[in-house]
Amino acid sequence: MASDKFAMNENLETMSRCLDNSVREVLGTMAGFELMQIALSDAERSSHPAEITGAMLLRGPRDAMLSISTKKITAEVIVAYMTGLLPDEVDTDDLYDGVSELVNLVAGRTKAQLSGHNLHFELSPPLTIVGDGHFIIHKNQVAKISLKYGSGEIELFIEMFFIS
Repeated sequence: MASDKFAMNENLETMSRCLDNSVREVLGTMAGFELMQIALSDAERSSHPAEITGAMLLRGPRDAMLSISTKKITAEVIVAYMTGLLPDEVDTDDLYDGVSELVNLVAGRTKAQLSGHNLHFELSPPLTIVGDGHFIIHKNQVAKISLKYGSGEIELFIEMFFIS
């Protein structure tokens, strides 16, 4: 039992490192943002209300859900940089598709990096969750990775939590 807990902690550290690299690479390459990781407050660790979230399931040794949550205006800026549009030209469909594509790119890059550590995952299609002040609730005992990034007015919350 102790070796299972050690293996899970080691896998969490590896997954956190790969997820961090993926977020930085994808947003750096696709949108030109150099993001800094920011320490999460205790309140942010338990919930961080958002206006838009991209999410995907990762099926593997332990199934997980990856989410990227932010404010609508932040998502519009990121999608604008990803597509070459101006932020005020990003319509609702572009926004939803762009947030789905962002989480898809981050999950795909993370999956590729984890395969080098013998952690293999299959990815679900991405989905977008929309609504002022929404958040994802899960049991406190669930193993999770919570990361916060910022650059100027840009602020993103990345979370991966295990569902099996």
